[in-house]
Amino acid sequence: MNQFIVHSSLDIVEEVQWGTGQMYLKHIDRFHNNYISCFLTAGNIKFLLLTSPNPDNPRSSAASMSSVRSSAYPSSSAYNPTAPAAEEAIKNFFMEVYDSWVKTIMNPFYSLNQPVKSPVFRARVAAAAKKYL
Repeated sequence: MNQFIVHSSLDIVEEVQWGTGQMYLKHIDRFHNNYISCFLTAGNIKFLLLTSPNPDNPRSSAASMSSVRSSAYPSSSAYNPTAPAAEEAIKNFFMEVYDSWVKTIMNPFYSLNQPVKSPVFRARVAAAAKKYL
């Protein structure tokens, strides 16, 4: 279901991307309690992030903002991905992923327009997710 939610938000990205000069489009779509954030590169590559709060597990990787959230919000409040602290963390995550992506595609052994299969890139994305999300 998550892939369908993210894929369906691509139409919204296509509409919104030309109206702003920003690379980080914040939250572009919402489906029930799932939020989709988008980051665009200058080459029109789209990074999409689906966040969904998990009330059963306060430390879930995609929904938890414990280090940021604990200082700004009481622990009993629900996760709010539109809060300034959460948006800043998501933006920082996207910037770190973008930096890793640029370094990966600058590799002379990378073939353009091919999926990135580098384990180093995957590890850097996972580290950024652990750090910010």
